Amino acid sequence: MVRVVGTLSRKREVSFLRFLLHMLPQRGSIFAVGRVDFLLFISGLEYTYITSTNKESNLRRYRGISVLYKLFFDIQVIDKVPRDLFLPLPPKDKPRLKNPTFDDGSLYLIHLTPRSDLYDLLSPPERLLELVFFIQQNMVKRTAYVIPTLEKWIPGCGPRLIRGGVKVFSRCFVGWEI
Repeated sequence: MVRVVGTLSRKREVSFLRFLLHMLPQRGSIFAVGRVDFLLFISGLEYTYITSTNKESNLRRYRGISVLYKLFFDIQVIDKVPRDLFLPLPPKDKPRLKNPTFDDGSLYLIHLTPRSDLYDLLSPPERLLELVFFIQQNMVKRTAYVIPTLEKWIPGCGPRLIRGGVKVFSRCFVGWEI
C-alpha cells in the first residue's frame, strides 16, 4: 500500500481532491498502483464539504462532492491544528467572515483511504463513472422531488420506487442515509 502525506494550499486543494475523486473510479493516475492512503492537512472549508451530512444543520455544505467522498473513501479526522504552524503565514489584514460556518484559522489532518469494497458496488466496476455523473446531476438541486427527478433518467421507474418504500413527496438526498 502506498501512503501519501502532505499539506494542501487552499488554492490547490480543491483541484487536487476533485482530481482524486475523478481518478479513483477509473483506477487511473496514482490509483493505478493500488490502494493509496492519504494523510492530508486541509482547510476548514474543504473539511466541511468532506464531513458534511444530509442533516438539516449541514445541508448548506452538503453537495454531490460530499456524497462522493463518503462513497469512495473511508474518512478519519485525526486532528485540528492552528494554521499559524504552517508557512507561509496567513495575512493578518485579511477580512474575516462575521459568522463563518467553518474554522478558517485551523487546518485539519484527515486520513483518506479508498474503500476496499469500492469496485464491488457496481458490476461491472467501469460503471462507477456513470454513478459519479448520476450523483452530481441529481445533487444539483438537492430539494427536488425524487420520483420526478429519477423519471427523467429512467422512464417508468416511479411505481417501482413507490413499491420499494420511497414516498411520493420525498426530496432528493435530504434525509437519506448514504
